[in-house]
Amino acid sequence: PIYTWGDGGKGYRLINRVLAVQPFRQMFTDYCYQLIDTYYNLEGEFLARMEALNQQINELMLRDQWRTTDFGWTFSEFQQMQTKPVIRETNGIWPIVTGPEVSFMALQDFMDIRIASAMQQLDPPSTAGK
Repeated sequence: PIYTWGDGGKGYRLINRVLAVQPFRQMFTDYCYQLIDTYYNLEGEFLARMEALNQQINELMLRDQWRTTDFGWTFSEFQQMQTKPVIRETNGIWPIVTGPEVSFMALQDFMDIRIASAMQQLDPPSTAGK
C-alpha cells in the first residue's frame, strides 16, 4: 500500500507520523499523481527512457556469461522484455512452480498494472492549482 510503504523499515515511524498530518499526506498524494502523470506515463518519456537504458546495457548483456545461469535469458528475450512477455517451460527445474510453464511479464505490462494499482490506492488529488 502506498501510504504504508515504509512500515517495518528504517524510519517508518517518521514516515507514518508525517503522512498522518493531512496537509503532508495530500502533498505526498499530489506528488504521486504528478509522477504517474509525467514520468511514469506509458505514452511518454518513460518508455523512451526504458529503451535508452536497454540500449546502454546491450553490449554488457552480450558479454555477461552469468545471465544464463539464473533464468537463462537469451539476448533476444532481453531486448524484447520491454513489450513482450517471456514464457518458459519449467521442465521441473523450478520446484516452486507447479505448472508446465512460467510466464515473465513484459516490463510495460508490469508498469501498467502497477500504475493501476497505485491509482486505486491513492486518495483523490487536491484541487489547488488546477
